[in-house]
Formats: sequence, C-alpha cells, structure tokens
Amino acid sequence: MTDDSELRGEYEHAADSLGELAPQDYALEHGYDPSTGDRYRKVLNSFYADWHRPETLARSKSIRRDACLRAKRERGVPVTPICRELGLNVGNVNAWLKNGDMSKVSLENATRLARAFRAA
Repeated sequence: MTDDSELRGEYEHAADSLGELAPQDYALEHGYDPSTGDRYRKVLNSFYADWHRPETLARSKSIRRDACLRAKRERGVPVTPICRELGLNVGNVNAWLKNGDMSKVSLENATRLARAFRAA
C-alpha cells in the first residue's frame, strides 16, 4: 500500500525501529521513540497512557490520601464532619484512608477530600 506513497520511507524507518516488537509492545517497553516520526507519537503516547491509566489513577489517589492523612495527623482534622459536608460515605472514606482501598473513592472525591482536609 505504501509503494508509491510519500510515507514509504517513514514507514520503513518506523518498522526498522520497532524490530520484532509489535508497536504497542514497543510503546510499553520504551515509550515514544522520536526517530519513528511525529505521525506515530500521538498514537504510541495515547496507547501508553491508556495502558497505564489504572496505575496512574491509583498513584494520584495515593498522593491525595497521603495529604489527607498528614492533615489528619498533624492538625487532628476529623473525618466524619468533612464527609458530611461533602456528602460522602464515611465508611468508604475510612476504608480509603485506613486501608488504602483505592476502589472506595473516585479521583474527583479524593481531590475534594484533600482540599477539604487542607482547608480544615
């Protein structure tokens, strides 16, 4: 399909760069390789981001959890009044704070909680 195309050279260079790896495997192992050209950058970066979304989400929630725990420990900020103010389930928030159960709180609510704990 690329025999008569201006993309032929770029395609061959990208294929050589990937070697035996499928593009998604290459992206997972190495991230974006600038030598493959800009046409592939968005696709590989998008795939990489989607593939690692669960880890990124958990890391983001963990950072917010640490901020909440720090405020709770240093300033004695109580959990229940903040949960009531935000309309959140106290049991879910406690499971997130005490046990680190990331499934109990969304990123949006983790952000709201971190802000509330900082403001308290």
